[in-house]
Amino acid sequence: MESQLPETDSGRLRALLGVARALGEPIEHTALLQTMLRQMAEVMDAEASSVFLHDPNSHELVMHAPHGPRAEQLLSLRMPDDKGIAGSVFQSRQPLNVRDAQNDPRFFRDADRKSGFVTHALMCAPLMNEGQCLGVIQVLNPKRVASFSDKDAGMFEGFALLATSAIVRLRAQEEALRRKRIEQELSIAREIQQAFLGARLPDAACVRLAAYNEPARDISGDFYSVEELPDGRVLVALGDVSGKGIPAALTMARASAEIRALAPGMTDLGEWMGRLNDALCRDAVGGRFLAMTALLFEPGASEVQACAAGQFSPLRLRAGRCEEISLPRQLALGIAPGTSFSSSRHTLDLGDLWLLFSDGVTEARDPAGNEYTISRLAASLPPGAGPQEAIDAIAASLCQFTAKVGSHDDATLIAAQWRAAPPPDSWTIPARPEDLRTARNLIERWAHFVGFSEDEIGCLVLGADEAAANIIRHAYGGQEGSIDYAVALVEGGDALVIRMRDHGKPVSPECLKGRELADIKPGGLGLHFMRSTFDEVRFESHPDGTTLHLRKRLRHA
Repeated sequence: MESQLPETDSGRLRALLGVARALGEPIEHTALLQTMLRQMAEVMDAEASSVFLHDPNSHELVMHAPHGPRAEQLLSLRMPDDKGIAGSVFQSRQPLNVRDAQNDPRFFRDADRKSGFVTHALMCAPLMNEGQCLGVIQVLNPKRVASFSDKDAGMFEGFALLATSAIVRLRAQEEALRRKRIEQELSIAREIQQAFLGARLPDAACVRLAAYNEPARDISGDFYSVEELPDGRVLVALGDVSGKGIPAALTMARASAEIRALAPGMTDLGEWMGRLNDALCRDAVGGRFLAMTALLFEPGASEVQACAAGQFSPLRLRAGRCEEISLPRQLALGIAPGTSFSSSRHTLDLGDLWLLFSDGVTEARDPAGNEYTISRLAASLPPGAGPQEAIDAIAASLCQFTAKVGSHDDATLIAAQWRAAPPPDSWTIPARPEDLRTARNLIERWAHFVGFSEDEIGCLVLGADEAAANIIRHAYGGQEGSIDYAVALVEGGDALVIRMRDHGKPVSPECLKGRELADIKPGGLGLHFMRSTFDEVRFESHPDGTTLHLRKRLRHA
């Protein structure tokens, strides 16, 4: 911005107008303040000028962008907001024209001492915005006269108004940048979190699983982790990381990675929690810690190990009765290396439902400020509920209790229902009608294991039996052969897939069509029955036979 010393009042007004125009230009805020203070000193024919902005946390006035001799020595000069002439103006919200600063008892001499500059006269005005004083602006030592005139004071107050506008704009820009940075941080944190929580729960064999996570804000500090170990054991954990945003998301990611790395080969859950604690303590940043409850389901022993570290004990729903499993209170993870943790063992009955939850559930509040509590959580569980039914019932109860006012903390749940060790997942039988009994018995055991109703089990067994009879009849034509069975849980344990592989004559496309139901001749209706029983019936042809895929979902899934 070009400037020359104005010789007339009209020149001063033109200079003031130039500063006002500069407020609309894309200019960095510090440069704008420096330009304005330089222009003000020239217009007022003064030696120096400065702006003090108020710091409400320290109750101080902080100098910004000073202009004049030895100004660099005054950068970030701080003074109490009730001291000096600047403090007096800040407190009173009234401008001052001080003609003899050295003899004014309010004069704050530290700035002169620090810079070597001698203040003789000054004008100081408050920077007012909507009733709030943002700070003060000063102009010091007129060059040609002993003090500033009343006419000077009027022009100076015009600069104060422009300075206020500049500072308001500056803060709006900073707030917009701050919000943009926060949104970028939240976006990154959401991606990190969804990488761990957005994935489908694993198809664990010995437990059925369901989970729920409702962040209080954009990013949850809660997480859950499920690890199926090579020997069939299943680790289920729910954690609550201190803090929010990217730091919490990164701590969560690191904790999840450590859990996954340390899980294989564990024997005692308490000892394992100690190793996890030491790993988190090694690189702890910013005092963040992890409260966590973990369960280790052991199919071979029909037992579960349980351990809580700074977190709630789990609930168990057995035979329609809900109870809290009392566990020792222990320190959260990531605080003190070398801490010992203990776990307890509990026998498992078929159908036991274990529930882990964060404090955002039990400490959720209704509009009157009452907490949800563990007792309400337990009462919301329907007798005989499966994992998803339990989660849905709690979520509905929680929403009704809080009246949808929103939670003050993250709410997370994970439910695991024990269904014992699974039956064999593969077997081979001779392709003879008298040997189908073996396959029927194993498929019936799998259907019970998954949780199908008695009616569904009957149809499922009959449908698979009809498929095997067709293989004997069409693929082998009554000759010798074998049928290879493979059974697997998919869709988080909510669907059963039966694969039947033969090594006979490949199935013809005509056989796959089936007969019209109106055609009542014997035979050919088995395919219709299979398709009405299973959600998917799919044939996969091979050079040496066919694989039949039968998939059936649980009704609630």
